[in-house]
Amino acid sequence: MSHRRTFGMVATAVAAILVVSVLQAEPERGKTPPPRDVTLTGKIVDLQSFMTGQFKSSDHKRCTQDCIRAGVPAAIQTDDGIVIIGEGTKGPQRTIMPLAFRQAELKGKLYEREGMFYIDITSAKAAKRGLEPDADGEEPWTPETVEPEQEEQLDDGACCLSDGDCYETDPNDCLNQGGKFHRGVACENVECGPEQP
Repeated sequence: MSHRRTFGMVATAVAAILVVSVLQAEPERGKTPPPRDVTLTGKIVDLQSFMTGQFKSSDHKRCTQDCIRAGVPAAIQTDDGIVIIGEGTKGPQRTIMPLAFRQAELKGKLYEREGMFYIDITSAKAAKRGLEPDADGEEPWTPETVEPEQEEQLDDGACCLSDGDCYETDPNDCLNQGGKFHRGVACENVECGPEQP
């Protein structure tokens, strides 16, 4: 038997095995587990910076915020992997931006399909306890790492931007955005209007 014929028979057998394997795996692949209520803890990232490892500056928090504000999908990097973040049909930008590149705790429904994970959030907040500095050296805010005289200035609040938009963040970030800061107030409790010339 020639080598060419032997190779052809082996290739045909391998192809047949692959087809059978794919057909057998297809029903499993088509199964979509039902969504479940979860609480996830991890670092909030934008997918562009996370996947490419490239940031426009050394201020990774600001870069992540800018990307999320511009519409780049946000995700939470957990110990088990990456989960894409959504918030209904309006998108999670306003909720997630203040938590950019910080350790956060998200609650919501977790969906899994075709090997991808997505959480439709119902709440999001900074994770304040039991966290170690991450691989980038970012130390999450915790009561133990905040000096007493610093606690007051770290309170989050509503940040009114000049165009009337509002998002919740810390006073330093609000100042960097040229906004007007309202300490300890949620956006839903403050009226932000475009600045008059």
